[in-house]
Amino acid sequence: MKPLLDVLVILDALELEKEGSFAAASAKLFKTPSALSYTVHKLENDLNI
Repeated sequence: MKPLLDVLVILDALELEKEGSFAAASAKLFKTPSALSYTVHKLENDLNI
């Protein structure tokens, strides 16, 4: 069974909120800004927002 929301996706979104920018958050998460943007977009779609 697939979890409703992936914990790592939520943690990425929280890091983005904490850092305030995709560039800063992606650097801390060792991801590209576009990968983080994709993750946040997927989370928004999963939450229907």
